[in-house]
Amino acid sequence: MVLLNAGFFLLENRLGASEVEGADVANLSKATAAPERDYFHISAEEAAEMEHLQGVNTPVPSTGSHAEEHPPDSRGRMVAVMVVGQSRLLLRVIAKARMTRELTKRALDVLKLRGISTVFRSHVLHILQPLQQDGFSPEYLLCVDRIQSALPPEVAQAWEFTSANQLRRIKTCLKKVLERESALNRTYSFFVRLRPDFLALTDIPSLRSSDLTKGCVLSRLRAAINIAGLTNEHLSYCYCGTTCCSKSTLKGKRAGFIVDDMLAVAARDVFLRLWQPVPRRSLPKWWPVMSPMAETGFTVSMLEKGVPVCPLAFRGLPLGSSNHGHATEAAKCGYVEGDAAVAQTSCGPAQTTEDQVHLLIPAGNWEHCAAPDDHPERCSCGFENQSPAEKAMRQASIRSEQMQ
Repeated sequence: MVLLNAGFFLLENRLGASEVEGADVANLSKATAAPERDYFHISAEEAAEMEHLQGVNTPVPSTGSHAEEHPPDSRGRMVAVMVVGQSRLLLRVIAKARMTRELTKRALDVLKLRGISTVFRSHVLHILQPLQQDGFSPEYLLCVDRIQSALPPEVAQAWEFTSANQLRRIKTCLKKVLERESALNRTYSFFVRLRPDFLALTDIPSLRSSDLTKGCVLSRLRAAINIAGLTNEHLSYCYCGTTCCSKSTLKGKRAGFIVDDMLAVAARDVFLRLWQPVPRRSLPKWWPVMSPMAETGFTVSMLEKGVPVCPLAFRGLPLGSSNHGHATEAAKCGYVEGDAAVAQTSCGPAQTTEDQVHLLIPAGNWEHCAAPDDHPERCSCGFENQSPAEKAMRQASIRSEQMQ
C-alpha cells in the first residue's frame, strides 16, 4: 500500500495548517511535491521574523519549583512545559468561552468545584502540580502571539511573537527555550508541549512511567486503526462513542494511527529528535493511508525520524477549536465530569494492542525492514525483543504484502 504522495505532507511550506488553532483539516489540496528540507532549518524569512521576538520575563517566585536557582538535586528532574500557540483563551474565564456554553450544567459545576476558572488554572492543577508532587521541577514557558495582561507568577518566562503557522511557532519556541536553558546553565530532562487553548481535565502521567522508558512520545491519537485496548481517553476527536478510532481517516490492513497535536510528553532526547535535524528514512510502505489533515504532518515526521509513539490516556478539550462539536460530544458521557472511560470496539481487526503501539514506529531503517530478503540480519527495526517465531511471522507478513 502506497502512502499518499510524501511531498503532499512536507511539514513546512507544504503543510497548510491554518493559524486558527484547532482546525481539524489543513488546506492541503493544492500542495505539491518539493525538495526535502531540514525542518529545523531557519530560512531567511524565518530569521527576519525572529528578529522581532520580544522576550517577556515574568516574575518568578523565590521559592518552589519555579525559582531561578534550583537546588543541586533538581538535576535530571527539570521539565520544560512549553505552551505554544495563540493566547486568546489561556487566561479568559472559561464561562465566557463559546465552547463551554455547550457543556452541561453538571460539567460546569464540576469545573467550578475543582477551581478551574481558566485554561491556565487547568494547566496548574493538572500539569504543574502533579509534576511537583512527583518530585520534578517544571517551568511553565509560554510562546504566544501576544500578551495582553500581566501573567501569573507560575509563568517562568514568556516570549511574544507572530508566526505563519503552528509548526514554525513550535520550532522558534524550542530555540528560545534551549537558549534559556544554556543561559541559566540547566538541563531540561523532559519536555511537555501544550496548546494554550487546551483545557486539561486529568493529571499528566508520572514521568517515571514505563512508557517513557520505551523511548516514545506520549500523545493522544487523532485516529487509529486495527489497535485493540484503546478507550475514548486515548483519542482526541470523538469523546463518548465506541467508534472514536475514526477509521474513515485511515485505510489499510495493518495497524496504524495519526497523532494528536494538542499535548505531547517526551524525554529530552526523543523530543529533540522530533524537532531538530536528524537523518531521515523512507516511509514504511505498509503504513495505512492517512487522510490529509494537519495532524498527518506530525505523524509523517515521526515516521521519517523514527520517533515511536505511546498512546496517552488523557482527557482534555481544545476550547479554541473551530469545530463546534467537541463540547457537545463530550457532554454525552460525562467526559468532563470524570465518568467511566468508554472502550473502543470499532477500531478494526486487532493487529496490535495499545501497549505495543510504540513498536509500530521502531528504530532502524524502514528500507531494510521492507526488504528482509535482502538483508534479513539487519532488519532489527526495534523488534529485537520479539521471539524468533514472532520475527519470522512479521517478515512473512511483510513479504506477503509486497507480493500483493
